[in-house]
Amino acid sequence: MENEESRMSWIKTAANQFHGLMGTRSAYMEQQLRSIASWHSPDMTTFELVLRQHDPWYMR
Repeated sequence: MENEESRMSWIKTAANQFHGLMGTRSAYMEQQLRSIASWHSPDMTTFELVLRQHDPWYMR
């Protein structure tokens, strides 16, 4: 999406959908976020590892 106006419209739509789902299906959304948080790469930076250590959703 090279067109800034189109890109910002898409971002706003996605953010509104996310916000709506967090209001109506929070348990589902929190599970999805936990799932995404579990994805990692062996070459994560130290900064990313430190952030993950302080993430309450990260399952140790």
